[in-house]
Amino acid sequence: MVLTLYADRRTPNVVGVAHHLAEALRRSRRTRVVELYLDDALARLPEARALSVPPRLLPGNVRALLPRFAGDDIAVIAMRSPVREQVITAFDLSARIVVVADPSVPSLRATQRVLRLCADVGYPLQKTDVVITRLDKPGDTDCDAVRAALRRDVSCVAPVLPADGSGSAAYSALAARISGA
Repeated sequence: MVLTLYADRRTPNVVGVAHHLAEALRRSRRTRVVELYLDDALARLPEARALSVPPRLLPGNVRALLPRFAGDDIAVIAMRSPVREQVITAFDLSARIVVVADPSVPSLRATQRVLRLCADVGYPLQKTDVVITRLDKPGDTDCDAVRAALRRDVSCVAPVLPADGSGSAAYSALAARISGA
């Protein structure tokens, strides 16, 4: 199965969200291989080099991943770039598309555009999920307001988990929701 996490350029730490989701998928599906792939823009970020499991660089031809992940194995692809051919190809090949946004108005507007694009291309509503990273800063929009603005259910997660592991339940729930477990 291929899962694509997509974020606009404003969304912080999509690498952290992808990493924690991959870890939650590993925990929930112990017999499966879960690999994390980053596009070239994300692979250059300092946080990508600090991950406990080294991510792989997404190949230029995303279709090359499909034969390997057609069975029970899972490829988690993280992308943060303008919508271009590689992004659309990843969307086409994915069982699920996860749009990662922060609670800022510009990020939510970008999320609305991506969701509209997905609907215009003909992806079923069930193929797309929205994850809002909680920044917990004064003025951040809460998750209920985001749900109302986007007119759909969203998952809210912390982009970086505290050292005590609190918050991992949100990623476990997201992994279960996305993988259908």
